[in-house]
Amino acid sequence: MWSHSVNDGSVAGGDGNAPQNVRDRKADRGDSAQDIQHTATVNWVYELPFGKDKPWLSGGRGATLLGGWQFSGLLQARTGQQLTVIVSRARTDMAEANASTGSTTSGSMQRPDLVPGMSVIPSAGQSPALWINPAAFAVPTRGKWGNAGRGIVNGPSLVQVDVALQRRFGSSRNVEFRWEVYNLLNRANLANPELNTSTGPAFGRITGPANSSFGTGSARQMQFMLRVNF
Repeated sequence: MWSHSVNDGSVAGGDGNAPQNVRDRKADRGDSAQDIQHTATVNWVYELPFGKDKPWLSGGRGATLLGGWQFSGLLQARTGQQLTVIVSRARTDMAEANASTGSTTSGSMQRPDLVPGMSVIPSAGQSPALWINPAAFAVPTRGKWGNAGRGIVNGPSLVQVDVALQRRFGSSRNVEFRWEVYNLLNRANLANPELNTSTGPAFGRITGPANSSFGTGSARQMQFMLRVNF
């Protein structure tokens, strides 16, 4: 699937979804935080060729032990999210901070200035140690809005293969055994980097996986299931 999402405020509410400048909504138009531009999903179920009426081991004890097994899986691959770099500023430094009309957003939604001629991608390439180039951003002049747009940095991609092996023993009343492995290849799917330029050395760095618990984005994990159907 190819998709593209552009808006002037991504999913959230209240101050977290406020524009940088309420009088200039066009300055907030950019790639959505939910803009995943390329996604591939492949799933399969394959009955192993062992057992009765199958090409291999069609008779004897081998057919009894190995027949009826199914191998299934799910491949997920997608590009990263579109990320917005922010900067923390005192309200007294922000544009229109003392205006009697209109309003400004909190420092959490302020954006920095882009440094001319500097790429947002580090010269040595993106890595967990430095995903965003700190030299590409500067704190805006007091009383000015930052000129960096929304969604100008690509986050880490995700690729994961999950597989399962299962078999039912019996007919209408049966016992089902299933072995599941998540992230079979144990690929390091990374979380998004720190996006606040005011955090010093932490800015632009990735410090953990996309999911530290269980499921999509976590390290390799497996589980066994035994279920009685009646």
